[in-house]
Amino acid sequence: MISLSPKKRKVPKEYLAPRPMAGSALPTSHLPAWVRIDLIAVLVGVLVSLTSLLAPLDQWFWSRGLRALASTAPPQSIALVSFAASDVRLSSCGADVVRTLTRARVRSALVLSPLDQFCSGLLDPEHAESELAPPFGLLESGGLRVDADGAVHGFHASRLPPLAASMGLGQAPWVVAHDAESVPRVDYALVVNKDLDGEVLVDKHVVLAFDRSMAGTQPAAVAGAIAGALEGRS
Repeated sequence: MISLSPKKRKVPKEYLAPRPMAGSALPTSHLPAWVRIDLIAVLVGVLVSLTSLLAPLDQWFWSRGLRALASTAPPQSIALVSFAASDVRLSSCGADVVRTLTRARVRSALVLSPLDQFCSGLLDPEHAESELAPPFGLLESGGLRVDADGAVHGFHASRLPPLAASMGLGQAPWVVAHDAESVPRVDYALVVNKDLDGEVLVDKHVVLAFDRSMAGTQPAAVAGAIAGALEGRS
C-alpha cells in the first residue's frame, strides 16, 4: 500500500545548531561605572572656557616680559626720519624725498601710513628704476603684532611689504625690541638741509613717518621692533 503522507526530509546537522541573533553586539564602555559621559562633556567645556579666558592673560605676561628685556642701546641698523606737515605740502614731495635719501646714502626706506597718503608720489614705481635710489616699501599696521598699549612685539610675514624680505625681516611672533627712546631720530628738514652730525643715516634702513602714524603706535616703537628683529633679538 502506498502512503500518501509527505516524506520526512533529513536536515543536515550543521543546520541544526542554534543560530546567533541577528545584528551586531552593542559596544561596551571600558569606563568605570561611576564615570558619567555627561559629566565628562561638562568638564571638557569648562577646560575650553578656561583656556580662552587665560589666553589674554598669557599675552599680557609675554608683553610685560618683552618690555622688561627691551634694549636701551641704540640700534645699529635702523634710524627714524620724522616728517612735519610742512615737509609734504609740495606736489613734488615723493621725488624730493627719494632724491634726499639717495644723497644721504640710506640702505632702504620703510614708509608708515599715513605718510604715503600725504607725500605725493612717494611710492611711485618709477623711483625703483634708479640704480642709486634706495628701495621703498609701505609698512601697514596689519603687518605688526601690537599689544593693547601700542607696543610692537612682532610681525606677520604675510602682511609685510616685499622689501621686508630683502631686509631680512620676516615672520616673528615675538621680538625683543630696542626701546623707542634709544632709536636714532632725525627730522626730515635736517636731512634736506644736510644739517646732520656725521653720516648718521649712511647704510641704514630708515623708517619714514609722521610723529604718530599708526593709531597710537609710536613710529619709534615700530623702528625699535624692526631693529630687534634684524639684530637677532627675536
